[in-house]
Amino acid sequence: MRKYLFLDVDGVCNHDDWYYKNRAIARNKCGDYDPHVIELLNQLEDLDVKVVISSSWGTMAYEPLKKLGLKLPIIGHTDQIYSEWMCRGNEIAKWLYENHIDEHIDDTYEYVIFDDMKDMLMEQEDNFIWVDSRHGLTQEHINKARAIFGGAKWNLDG
Repeated sequence: MRKYLFLDVDGVCNHDDWYYKNRAIARNKCGDYDPHVIELLNQLEDLDVKVVISSSWGTMAYEPLKKLGLKLPIIGHTDQIYSEWMCRGNEIAKWLYENHIDEHIDDTYEYVIFDDMKDMLMEQEDNFIWVDSRHGLTQEHINKARAIFGGAKWNLDG
């Protein structure tokens, strides 16, 4: 079964705590990404999760995430089609549809969405994990993702 993580950048990989407390210290090394978030994301490596960037950063997020040590493979990004009547959830639904319409592709998949915006589709509710942009991704979010992916809790302290 394929496992996808739709990863937003602003508010998830960087966040208010990072910008106002920690970033000044590590700015030259980490840029716009909290390295602790990368460590948390790497906890999903044993589940064979593949990352799809669902952020306006698109391909600009690939190199910085890898440079900071993201071990999960980044396999693509969603199209930016946001408008008055379209939302991030539509972008994710479009990516899933376009990547599973070929009858030769195993169409069984699981996915998790990490985002600080709540503009998802109703059918994505069980796969969506809201991240507070003040604090970014936490251990609790990773534990919820592992539960959705069917993996055992890795760290119960979150």
